[in-house]
Amino acid sequence: MEQLPIEIKYTYLIAIAILFLFVCFIVALVFIYNKRQVYFLIEKKLSLATYQNSLLEKDLEKSKALLAERKRISADLHDDLGSTISSFALMLHLAKEKVKTPESQEDMNQLYEQAMRINENIKDIVWASNTENDTLEMLLIHMRQYTVIQCEKLHLEFEIDMPKHIPECTIDGVKRKDILLTVKETLNNIFKHACASNIHVSFLTKNDELNISIIDNGIGLPENIKYGNGLLQMKNRMIKQQGIYEITNNATCGTTTTLRIPILYT
Repeated sequence: MEQLPIEIKYTYLIAIAILFLFVCFIVALVFIYNKRQVYFLIEKKLSLATYQNSLLEKDLEKSKALLAERKRISADLHDDLGSTISSFALMLHLAKEKVKTPESQEDMNQLYEQAMRINENIKDIVWASNTENDTLEMLLIHMRQYTVIQCEKLHLEFEIDMPKHIPECTIDGVKRKDILLTVKETLNNIFKHACASNIHVSFLTKNDELNISIIDNGIGLPENIKYGNGLLQMKNRMIKQQGIYEITNNATCGTTTTLRIPILYT
């Protein structure tokens, strides 16, 4: 290099400088491109997250609207239809006192019982529609209260076993209604047909499952109940909830009814 003319030396130096600048330019382009790609991916993720958030907000608004509608329907049922049927039942009760013939009194009694049954069903629908009752704890408390009230009204001895710890679990209105109506109809069949003096009800939660056992010391399961529409309807309710409904005569006397319903703990 020392023997080369000065012009050639400058030419080499300029060429090396240009090459160095070109390499730096290429590196800068790659760096800028990668940085833009990163920014693009971040913007894409943010845009996707914003879109998903908007969908979640819309779903939340729909859920709020549905809950508000459920509350409105519950209030309408309770305030309008419930009060109307209660008034109708009271009028029937007063009217049957004025009826003279036994046949007419029997008809009035049947109408009164039907009205009271409809009123009770409306209360169950209102209770099931109330979003504040969408928990396992509220369901068990409600079924226990119903059992206590009915047994005390009929002067029956009873024993109720409740879980020491009720796990946190959300149960929607449809499932709660199916479980509640099945338990109530089972108890009502015992009250009407079993001639029982003692009832033992057990509520047990185990392995993501609600187990309900109802044992009475009555006369056993009559054939017309065993193959009737009422029992079939209760079984279908449990099948709809992926559960099991079994009723068997005990070895000595009475019956044992078992409900097993899957539930998801939270």
